[in-house]
Amino acid sequence: MDLNTYLLTMLVSFSWVFTQKSIKWQVGTSNTNFCQIKSSLQYWKKCRYTIICSFSSYMNIQTSCRTEVLIFKGNYVPEMPLHILNGTDYESLDIVDMSNNHINIIKGRTFHKVWNVRTLILDHNNLEITDEEHPRMFSNFENLERLHLTNAFTEEVNATDTLLSLEDIFYESDLRLVKILHLEQNEIWEIGNNKRVFCQLPALTQLMLGDNRITDMDFVIDCLQELYYIDLERNNIARLSQTAMERLDNFHGAPTRKERPLQIKLLGNPFVCDCRSTDFYHWLLKTQVPLIEKEDYSCTDGFPHSNVGKHLLTVRSSDVCPTSMAAVAKFDVVMQKGHLKVFLYPQGAILILSYILSNNYILLLNMHYFHRKQLKDSLQKGHSYIIKKVFFAGI
Repeated sequence: MDLNTYLLTMLVSFSWVFTQKSIKWQVGTSNTNFCQIKSSLQYWKKCRYTIICSFSSYMNIQTSCRTEVLIFKGNYVPEMPLHILNGTDYESLDIVDMSNNHINIIKGRTFHKVWNVRTLILDHNNLEITDEEHPRMFSNFENLERLHLTNAFTEEVNATDTLLSLEDIFYESDLRLVKILHLEQNEIWEIGNNKRVFCQLPALTQLMLGDNRITDMDFVIDCLQELYYIDLERNNIARLSQTAMERLDNFHGAPTRKERPLQIKLLGNPFVCDCRSTDFYHWLLKTQVPLIEKEDYSCTDGFPHSNVGKHLLTVRSSDVCPTSMAAVAKFDVVMQKGHLKVFLYPQGAILILSYILSNNYILLLNMHYFHRKQLKDSLQKGHSYIIKKVFFAGI
């Protein structure tokens, strides 16, 4: 490598490092060259005065007081600085979109004078809210109505622990006006011990939990009197528990729900059609809770195997819980290598097999007892042989 090539390589490397670290040092400077000003951009079906700062390396932008929408995404900002809007009053600012910025930490004073913002979007970041928690990070969003946290949290922390901290943030930030909460794609398995995590959002009307790994609706909703939509599509729900079904029925049947009924979306879950799901099938047929597109719910797995692929609403109790072994044989005949194999397990065969295994076990115990001295001598000889072998191999 000649000297010119080496210097050019070093210059490019230095420029890249400087670019990645320049954010924390550029706060408060004018970087309008990296932003686009759209005085009448069509955004969310309305023409708005919009500032777009994407795929740059700079944090703070000198924006107009007329700004209604601030879009700052596709950047690298692991730690949000304080007062990113320079303490300016933006009376018209309605939407702040800071998605896809690799954000890890948001401090309590990061957002200042944003009391008129109604929509905050923090999708596709890497937020850590458990170790270095700032529970008042959203406290200045006094009129916030829509909070987008899709794929927003680090995967290095258990999602259940993240939800515990999130409840503290909801409470300390006093988000009593939030109506729509997006928590899709956050690797959530279960809500955990804190079933009332969403009760800190009393005005909540829509709860989006799609594309997680939730196995049941294990959270409380009776505290959310305005709630009318829950999205649980594409999770890991095999069937709803009895507690979840009763909770939904009671909430839907409450006197305050007559004007706007609760709707649930469960499409895309891997429903299992077997004996354990009988109560769930009956509930699907009789419940008054509006289940969106429930006619498309299908069996991803099940027993007998012939139930796989069926629509849940067409499955009968006798299909999943046959009353006789003849019924099991009828449904569990499968083709394998050109031969029919019938999976029948008569009770007599199971008893005979158990008897044979028990006798063999007792026989082995007797042999061990009556020949314990011979077994002990044999084991000692084998142990000595192995020790010597290892010793000489080491030499």
